[in-house]
Amino acid sequence: MSDARGIVCYCCGERILTSTAYEFHVKKCTAKFSAAQAQGAPARRKPPPEPPGPVPLVPSRRGSADGAAEDALAVFNEEASRIARDLQPQCPNCQRRFADEAKMFRH
Repeated sequence: MSDARGIVCYCCGERILTSTAYEFHVKKCTAKFSAAQAQGAPARRKPPPEPPGPVPLVPSRRGSADGAAEDALAVFNEEASRIARDLQPQCPNCQRRFADEAKMFRH
């Protein structure tokens, strides 16, 4: 079983431990993302991200880990991490990524 438990949010990259908490988090996170994008310049706005697919079941911690479930979760988390990373603004000079554009411009 991998050390990293939970489901990665495809919008912010945060790791959420349960499926129920993940559903709640994604609703709030996508609303926050949309509100932040509405505040930006129209030319720089991004559409809300699409989920990487159906949310896989989170394997239990009791040792009865299903290898297929763990593999599906690992693939989902890898794709969700990529989507979240691609949403972060990137400095055109050094290619470093930042949490938001204000932090990038201060850089």
